[in-house]
Amino acid sequence: MVAGDILALAQRGRLAHAPYSLLLLDPPYRLDAARVASLLATLAENGQLEDGAVAVWEHAAGAAIEWPAGFSEEKRKRYGTTEVDIAVFAGGA
Repeated sequence: MVAGDILALAQRGRLAHAPYSLLLLDPPYRLDAARVASLLATLAENGQLEDGAVAVWEHAAGAAIEWPAGFSEEKRKRYGTTEVDIAVFAGGA
């Protein structure tokens, strides 16, 4: 688990305990999809994700994300006003 502002920490470089195989992204809903995609791209580019890493993003229903290079969407599920997207990182970003 990483405590703190992950957006700022990821920009600084390598995070403790990386590479990661599971990312649970449950940010405040006001955080837009572009910033989430940017975070994932940064983690991938910095070698902080294992091949096959799973990213789970909870967000307000209707928010679409363009997954960064190396990620493929596996599932999207809606629960009322909330959606959960699951993508897998295949590497090579």
